[in-house]
Amino acid sequence: MLLNVLSLDFIVVIDMIMLRWLALRRDVYRFIFVLFVLQLLQRRNALHEKAARRRRVLEESYKNQMFERDYDETKIWINEKLKAASDYEGYLVRL
Repeated sequence: MLLNVLSLDFIVVIDMIMLRWLALRRDVYRFIFVLFVLQLLQRRNALHEKAARRRRVLEESYKNQMFERDYDETKIWINEKLKAASDYEGYLVRL
């Protein structure tokens, strides 16, 4: 009878140890998962920041190209008007 009581106590102690070990293991896995999620969120945020910087650079480049296009068109228009004005002045001088 004493042996059965000791073995029963031993089984209860082993059971408690196993439950604590399982809880600890669960907590470790939970901790590892949280670290993984945090790392994933950091990588996502870094990617979003990089994309935002790239977007700003592309928008600035687009604005610069539009300015260059407008400048070239205005320069051509002015040269055409100057040529027309000089042709008209030459016509007036000949009269």
